[in-house]
Order: sequence, then structure tokens, then C-alpha cells
Amino acid sequence: MPKQISGSEAHPGKQGRSKLVATEDDLQKIHDLAALGKSISIIALRLGVSRSVLDNWLGNNTAAKGDPRVRAAWDAGIALHEDYLTSKLERAIDDDKHKMQIPATMFMLKVKHKWRERDDKVEVTVNKASTKYKTKDLTPDE
Repeated sequence: MPKQISGSEAHPGKQGRSKLVATEDDLQKIHDLAALGKSISIIALRLGVSRSVLDNWLGNNTAAKGDPRVRAAWDAGIALHEDYLTSKLERAIDDDKHKMQIPATMFMLKVKHKWRERDDKVEVTVNKASTKYKTKDLTPDE
């Protein structure tokens, strides 16, 4: 459960509103739940805080600086989830029994990790004749 600290603890020498601070246990939960692909709303619910508090901790609100510890736990969890999905996609491509998982896995990569399909033109020269091919690949948005 997050720790409540007074305004003077948060900003020594100043008075202000008390605020919630993520504990080490909260950081572990954020990491673990993000690694499972859970949404910010679900993670906030499991922590017992509002979504806006978690958004503030992550620095998603323009007014909030965010807590670098929370952002690091979130980013590490999200990276694990993306790695899990890409591994699952690679296995499905190589294994005929799991071919049906490919569309669902691609959908999750697009929705959760902002992967996008893009059309690129590739030029191939064969016997001094140039031919253009269109390729589609799935890559993370940069």
C-alpha cells in the first residue's frame, strides 16, 4: 500500500498537501503487473490508488514530474511484456500448431506496444534489371 507523507516531508521547509508515495512493494507490483500486460487502470486498482495518482507517479500528466522509480519499474515491466509477445510470435511462426495465435499476438503488439505495419519499397537488381517490391513488416513505432 502506498505511503502517505505530509507536505513538509515531501518538501522540507514548506507546508502543503500530503501526498502518496510508492513503496518498494508498490514498485514490485507495478513491474510485475506491467510485465503481464495489465493496464494502468488495473494496476492502480491493485495498488489501491486512483488512476490519476498512478499517472502522476509515471509522469503522464503535464503538471506532474513523476517518480523515476515508478517509471523505471513500469518501463522494465512493459519491456518484459513486449519480449514475451515477440517470442510468442516467433514460436507461432515456426510451429504449425500455433499459427492461429499469430493474428492475436500481432494485435496485442499493435495495441499495447504501438507496433505498426508499414509499407517500404525495396529495390532489387537482377541481371542489371531493377525491380521494385513492396514489403510489409511489423516494427515498433519510433
